[in-house]
Amino acid sequence: MARNYGKYSEAERGWLYVDEATKLTYLVTVVQQKTVNGKDGEELYFVTSGHTINTELDNDDSFYGVFEVQRSNGRLWEFSDPRRPSGTIPVTPENVLFEALSADVWGWVVKISDVESSDGSDLNASTNVVLAPYDGGIAVLGSRMPRSRRCTLRARQVYATAKRSRRKPGKSCLTRRASPTCCRRS
Repeated sequence: MARNYGKYSEAERGWLYVDEATKLTYLVTVVQQKTVNGKDGEELYFVTSGHTINTELDNDDSFYGVFEVQRSNGRLWEFSDPRRPSGTIPVTPENVLFEALSADVWGWVVKISDVESSDGSDLNASTNVVLAPYDGGIAVLGSRMPRSRRCTLRARQVYATAKRSRRKPGKSCLTRRASPTCCRRS
């Protein structure tokens, strides 16, 4: 973990990662870990979450990391993606599902959330990301925004476009009772 995130802090109970580009300091903790008996032996899967600390500016930022560690031929192997963006809201244990994707493949479903601001209002938006170890690394198997978020964002786009052109907004996801095209299940 020190190789990925730097020095561990006993006082903060996590690793203190300093981003070289932004100089922001993140507190990184393990939010979920599972041990599985794999075909080659014991495998450890875990998810980390990091968020900015001691920021004086409005620089709330967070990321998460996914790791698989396994022992093979007497050596430890790490397959990881230690820094994936997760917006302003850190990943918590409640946002992580660890699932058997097949008989020999395990992976994660990570729900990432962010706050989007538009026209003076805030929208808490979330996306589910499915990840799994693959070919010596971590692959993103899918990423999907929930249908309600797609609908709300589309409605905001319609409203913003109408506002710019000084027309009244047309029927949108928020103003029409029937299920509009952007909200229909495919």
